Amino acid sequence: MRGPNPVRHLDGTSVLTVFYKGKEMKCFVDTTDFPIISGYRWHAVLKIRRFYAQTTVRKPDGRETSLQMHLLILSNVAQVDHKDRNGLNNRRKNLRPATSSQQAANQERRGNRHFTQFRGVTWHKGAGKFQAQIKVHGKNLYLGCFASEEEAARVYDSAVRKYFGEFANPNFSMEAA
Repeated sequence: MRGPNPVRHLDGTSVLTVFYKGKEMKCFVDTTDFPIISGYRWHAVLKIRRFYAQTTVRKPDGRETSLQMHLLILSNVAQVDHKDRNGLNNRRKNLRPATSSQQAANQERRGNRHFTQFRGVTWHKGAGKFQAQIKVHGKNLYLGCFASEEEAARVYDSAVRKYFGEFANPNFSMEAA
């Protein structure tokens, strides 16, 4: 499809229709930011299990490069994190500057046969216990071995809140902690 993206303007939010392999997806942006992004044709791209709105732009030297919508909206920031982990939700209340480490803290748990149902917890075969660890500034911090995976998860949660604050993605909510 060529031309501008189909758009609906709702109460303070503009909803763009973007496409991924022919499938329609909805992308959200504040209506006040619509003039910034309206001059481009946007599509959805899948990066590390998450969709983002992206366009192609031409550099001054004539070469083409990709531009992600959230980086255009927060153009003064090198890296941007989506609070709700929805890369198509580009409303300012959902975007925040972040380091690589902070972005990693806000990711979903990845599946692996050594992982348990909780983030930051693995089975330590040699010890016969559940091990908790967290990665901070590119370094793994060992948090200990525990008899139950829930106990290990709670120790992980405490550490992730300490090191990542608002970017923390704990296993349990504060009410359940």
